[in-house]
Amino acid sequence: MLTDIELQITNNDLQSVPPDISDPFTRDVYSGTAAYGTIRVTPMLSIDKDGTPKPVKSIPGHFKQVVNATEEDVNAVFGQEDATHFNVGVPLELEQTQINLDLRRLVERSVGVFGKSGTGKSFLTRVLLSGIIQRGQAVNLIFDMHNDYGWEIVDERGARVKGLFQLFGDKITILTLDAESSRRRNAKYHAEIKLAYSDIEPEDIAMLKITMNLSDAMIDAAYTLRKLWGRNWITRLLEGDPDDLVYIGESTNVLEGTFTALQRR
Repeated sequence: MLTDIELQITNNDLQSVPPDISDPFTRDVYSGTAAYGTIRVTPMLSIDKDGTPKPVKSIPGHFKQVVNATEEDVNAVFGQEDATHFNVGVPLELEQTQINLDLRRLVERSVGVFGKSGTGKSFLTRVLLSGIIQRGQAVNLIFDMHNDYGWEIVDERGARVKGLFQLFGDKITILTLDAESSRRRNAKYHAEIKLAYSDIEPEDIAMLKITMNLSDAMIDAAYTLRKLWGRNWITRLLEGDPDDLVYIGESTNVLEGTFTALQRR
């Protein structure tokens, strides 16, 4: 795994006074000797003489020869495309070589797709999900915050790409928390989920502490009201009965200001 690339020099003067490299001979002398590049790599697998990949037990020694990976090398690591190996693309400069992920092994453990904005994380995740669904390797529960996987996707160029529902039909069920937004975007869904006030617990409110600008006192008040009023604590809080406010002030340590601030939030 390549983790970093750096440029190095043997003489710091080269930074302030770069040599004239218009002369090919001078360029060849400096390049790779006085000025050179280094890479940081983490060995992950070693391939034996019989072509079998195994976990790395040591690092390569000094002055080991480095060669480009061949199609046979890549296939020895990732396997041939078959019922469980799914093609997710090709490496740069190895257009004839496929990367075939073993979906059966992939779904056995936690997996993450990371990258900067605009690098294609959602599209790669959609490819992985497509393979898992197509090959029937797992059932996926997707919390789709930005509508990237359901009906369709809009890429950065504005082009519309089919989502999982258009690709796999009856294998996909879409539930929405905002039916109006789905209708406005002409996005198909199967059912709308509605959360009752009685379904909301103080732990749910605590997770939104920063988003809702809640103080620790407000969070503590939420737990107190839940214990005092039971599952209907939010309904009674929103109704704001003056008698309730008096009772809370007399029987608990929740201050009136904390109560009304939580009510506004």
